[in-house]
Amino acid sequence: RATEKPVERAAKKGDMVEIDFGTTVDGVAIEGGDAKKYPLVLGDGQMIPGFEEQLEGAQAGEEKTFTLSFPKDYKKDLAGKQAEFTVTVQAVRERVIPKADDAFAKTLGQTSLADLKKLIKENLTHEAEHKEAHRQETEVLKVIVENSAFGELPRVLIDNELNRMLRELEQDLAQRGVQLMDYMQQLNTTEEKLRKEFEPRAHERVKTALVAQEVATAHKITVSPEEIEQEIKQTKEQYKDNPEVQKNVQTREYKEYVEHVMTNKKVIEFLKDTIITD
Repeated sequence: RATEKPVERAAKKGDMVEIDFGTTVDGVAIEGGDAKKYPLVLGDGQMIPGFEEQLEGAQAGEEKTFTLSFPKDYKKDLAGKQAEFTVTVQAVRERVIPKADDAFAKTLGQTSLADLKKLIKENLTHEAEHKEAHRQETEVLKVIVENSAFGELPRVLIDNELNRMLRELEQDLAQRGVQLMDYMQQLNTTEEKLRKEFEPRAHERVKTALVAQEVATAHKITVSPEEIEQEIKQTKEQYKDNPEVQKNVQTREYKEYVEHVMTNKKVIEFLKDTIITD
């Protein structure tokens, strides 16, 4: 809910700066390492350590060149490597944070600040529980996949999974009011580059899906059409003011995706209730 206003002063922590930047390693521009009019809030930790601090004190129109090392847990082809960044600050905007009071709470549909805090606490609790459940689910399937034998994965399965991952990204962006094309332009990337980046994860997801499918078949785990429709109904209600989501949930591909996700959930619950318990 912060608002922004242009300022004619040096940027400081908490400001939003709009930058053009380029990145080179050993004098060679890296793929996806440049952007134009990129919005960045100083202090949010969006960029690698040290990047945002370098821009504190810079003013609109100023160009800065500095060298930083990528973290050791970064992408393996860049991890630990030293890179040179050239950044031009296009604009500096001060972010104005609204006062947290009952009047502010009412703009968010709550009757008082106390009610808003209660709602936020409930949402954070739900999010933490969801993350922990997801962590457990991921760990269960990871262990089973690691102890399973696979032949060569058919290319068609990998391509289908990459298509699914792109649709998931597109739907996630749509829920936030962002178009996939705009997202790719902002990151100076392409669908081909995204697919290449997603490839290792797609292999793991295919293996996981194959294991889940075997378990579902062996133990007759299914999802009924009524369950799928109920899940879609909930999604439509949750995003009733988002026409893009309303359109996407009507497609056959989305119904297949919902069935896939719900079947996996049932498989994981089965594994947690039987194998892990035993």
